[in-house]
Amino acid sequence: MSYTIMLSPFFGALIGWFTNVIAIKLIFHPHKPIIIPLLGISFQGLIPKRKQEIARSLGEIVERELLSMEDLILRVTTNEARDRIIQLSGTKLHETLLKRLPGLIPGYLKEIAATVVEDIFRREAPQLFSELSRELGREINEKISIAAIIEEKINDMDWTGLEKLVLEVAFRELRHIEFLGAVIGFFIGLSQLALLLFF
Repeated sequence: MSYTIMLSPFFGALIGWFTNVIAIKLIFHPHKPIIIPLLGISFQGLIPKRKQEIARSLGEIVERELLSMEDLILRVTTNEARDRIIQLSGTKLHETLLKRLPGLIPGYLKEIAATVVEDIFRREAPQLFSELSRELGREINEKISIAAIIEEKINDMDWTGLEKLVLEVAFRELRHIEFLGAVIGFFIGLSQLALLLFF
């Protein structure tokens, strides 16, 4: 029996690996449609061909399953965030009043006035903050869409950037697919060799 036949498992592994490498490349390439002469059939990579559809689907999935605008608003308007905003705003208000009140007013009166205004602000701010948060939340929810932002960002990416992003995220999985192609090819070649040897 020839050495070529004996090496068929290794040839099968090589073919399986190479086939999967090409299949992965065809996910991204060619970027623009290539028309086959005479047949009139156009050929384009899967992601370039369906980029807009993929972008829209990803945006909808992220907004529906991972991060909606309501979730984002709730994160921003937690009690801790509210208290921190009120604290910083009150301090800034106090400092601004001290700077802006007329110089004719004695310093101790400026301090008293600034302290009184800051105290009123800190007492009234939580209720005001809640009302503004609800109103702003409704307005943001009506005018801003996480899905639309993600869709726009993906559509604005050039092919190189998009391909790089996908490869960075799925590098290990894609390498496993290539390796699996080699393993399957090896066992197919081994099966062919066994058939030739025993039948």
